[in-house]
This record gives sequence, structure tokens and C-alpha cells, in this order.
Amino acid sequence: MLPTDPNRRARRLAPLLLTVFMTLSWVLGPLAAAASTGAPLPAEARVAVALGQDTATVGATAPYEVLALYSGQVLYSAQAAAALRLRTTLGMIALGDHGPFSAPLRLRIAPGYAGLVTVGSRSYRGELDLLLGDDGKLVVVNRVALEDYLLGVVPREMPPIWPTEALKAQAVAARSYAVSQITGMLAAGAPYDLLATTESQVYGGHSSEDPAASAAVRATRGQVVTYGGQPISAFYHASSGGHTEHSENVWMSYRPYLRGVPDFDQDSPKYAWERTMTPAEVSAKLATAGFPIGQLVSIIPSDEKGVSGRTLSMTYIGTTGSVTLRGEDSRRFLGLQSGWFEVSLVAGGLSDVVAYIPYGDQVVVAGADSSDPSSLVKKVGQSYARGVDELLYRPSNYAVLHKGVVVGSVEFSGRGWGHGVGMSQYGAQALALQGWTYDRILTYYYQGTVLEQR
Repeated sequence: MLPTDPNRRARRLAPLLLTVFMTLSWVLGPLAAAASTGAPLPAEARVAVALGQDTATVGATAPYEVLALYSGQVLYSAQAAAALRLRTTLGMIALGDHGPFSAPLRLRIAPGYAGLVTVGSRSYRGELDLLLGDDGKLVVVNRVALEDYLLGVVPREMPPIWPTEALKAQAVAARSYAVSQITGMLAAGAPYDLLATTESQVYGGHSSEDPAASAAVRATRGQVVTYGGQPISAFYHASSGGHTEHSENVWMSYRPYLRGVPDFDQDSPKYAWERTMTPAEVSAKLATAGFPIGQLVSIIPSDEKGVSGRTLSMTYIGTTGSVTLRGEDSRRFLGLQSGWFEVSLVAGGLSDVVAYIPYGDQVVVAGADSSDPSSLVKKVGQSYARGVDELLYRPSNYAVLHKGVVVGSVEFSGRGWGHGVGMSQYGAQALALQGWTYDRILTYYYQGTVLEQR
């Protein structure tokens, strides 16, 4: 069963809102990107396409060379399609049977030739920086022109068969996010700006490029969404489940342009979901995330709700401890589709339980045998404990042996796919199908922003 929708009224208003916005779009027509006197966009992006490995295979589709980055000395040359195996040794990088050499190194197409560099089976535009991370492992960074980087992002983040205006909105959102990240990472002196995974934006390089997605990137070249004159961190996700959320309710980081708004993703296949786990699975996932609570006993939702109506946090209680997690943390640690969900605990019978009981709660204390619970009810924390300093303390909680319901399974029922902040991709698709232009899609999901040409 799906969770009761606390935002049912907003959902009923969604079609009316869409009609109003469509009327305005027809009257006003498409908005051109405003010219800007702001700082020019970064020329390139540095994307970590492989990291945390002892070995990697690189190469190129044309003759290439590897040089010492600081001195410019050529250390290795090879013909097209000649694979080169990198490996770490003695805090340096060996190039096949050559070296090892001190990092950083750079792999580039040999002068006078044109081609693509490769990492494993994937090809990329630009060059490769070969680095060692703080852990001594390989870090392969694709240095690529910003606009070329987007050619490998948009088709991995949005199906290229979707409407052109949705693809354009995705291209501008991806460019804005990348610029924000690049600016911050350069200022921090980081060795790369972005990851090639969902931790940043999914990037497949030249291997993933698609004509329709590339056309959307080129049609919006140099355009970014700004707030207060600065490119924004244009977060986006697949599907919100009917309403996006304020940023501070997901990550505890307030951003004025990331405000929750009614969404139009009701036809999304990711709009609703269900998942069942055993208590052992939940406990194991929490322990892996650094929260060992023992055997799961209960899950208690907070009373605090977001603007979308989603419950903002859940408390997971076990036999040896408890932890309270925000919805996004539950999503990541438990592997759920979104942080907007409700939980049902399916009983697995009555048994003696050694449980972590909050101060002041009443429990039915277990009898001496394994029969039904005794009628003796105790309130936890009524006695005092004497500390080593001879002072009396009232413990805040006890581990109490009592009769309790053992959890048989945990049923999650939720809405949306992803963190739910910023632009909803399925919502953008729906709006584009209704005739919205990409600029209006962007300024709807990113409140108070301006589309600028830089």
C-alpha cells in the first residue's frame, strides 16, 4: 500500500497550475537567455574516470605519448590502439615495463594527430592526467573541454529520445552544476572537479554521445542558471513523487533557489515504489554505514514533515543502540529509491527480547519461563545507579529483558526516485510534452533564478 499523500490538495491543483503556466508561455513566448557581464565559464572540466585502483589500462585511437606533467619530458610513446597498463609501485606509476615514474603524468594524443584517449573500453575527448591519490591508488582524470564534457553527460542522465526542450533543460542544468563544482574544487586546490558517477553527474565520455543530446548541448552553449549573479548548484533527480523538497530538509543546507514545488511526474514509472527487507538486512546495512544497533526492534518516524509532506527522519531502534537518520541518509545507507517513504513492521511473533528501551517507557517484563508475558509492568529508569564518584545517577536508558513482538519483515512504501531536490527529470519531460520551453522549465524548478549566456 502506498503512503497516504499529505499533499493531495497540491496534487489536485497541479493540472490547474500547468494550465496557468501554459497560458503564460503562449502569451509571453520563449524567453531568451539574458546576456551577462559575469565571469566567463571555465574552459575545461577535470573528471575522475577511474580511482582507487592499483592498475588501469589506458591508450588512444591515434599515436600518443605520456609525459611528466611538470617538466614536459616525454617518458613513453606508442602507436594507435596500443594499450598501456598502468600500475602503482613504490609510490610511483609504472608504464608497462617502463619506469616507474613520479606522478603526475599526462597522456595526450601525439602532436600532429587527432584522436580519442581511452580508459579500459571507454573513449574520451581531451587528455588524461595520471595521478596517485592520498591512499597511493591510481587516479585517472579526463581533462576535457567543458562543452565536450556535457556531450558525455546529457545522454547518460536523460534518455535522448525525450523531447528536445527537456534535453535542453538537462544540458543547462548539467552545465550549471559542473561550473559550480569546478569553481569550488579549483578554489580548494583539488586534483579533480567531478566524478564520473552519480556522486557528481554520470559521464560516459565519447562512448556515450548521442546526436539528439549533442544538439541540445550545442543549442544551449554557454548558458547557465544563476542566482545573485553566480551559477547555481543545479541539483536534479529522476522523479520527486509529486512534489520536490527544500534543500535544507534533505541535506541541512539552505539554498534559496532550491525550494520545493509541485511536480508533474505523476506518469513516471518511478513515481511510487515498494521494498521489503528482513530486520537482519536493515541492521546489517546500518552497521555497514557505521551504526551498529544490534537486532532491529522498531522504527519510529519523526513528526517533522517537509514542504512536500515527506517524513524528514526515522529512528531505528535495536537491541544495542539506536540511530536517527534523515530521509536522504536512509536512502543511501539502506539502498532505497528515495528518502520519501513510510515503514510498516510486520510482526514475527512474541518472544523474550533484550532491547534498548528509552528512559520512561513502560515494558511488560518477561517471566521466568517462555510462556505468555507476566502482568508485571515496569517503567524504565525508576531506580538510581551509584557511580564511581559515589554520586547517584538515573540512567537515561536500560537494556531490559522483556516480552515483545519480534519484527518479521520491514515493508517500505515510498514515492519518487532520487533525493527530490531541484529539477525533476520526469517532471521536465512532462512539461516539455505540454509545450514548455527549457528556460521556463529551469526557472520553475530553480526558484528566483535567471538563465544567462556567458
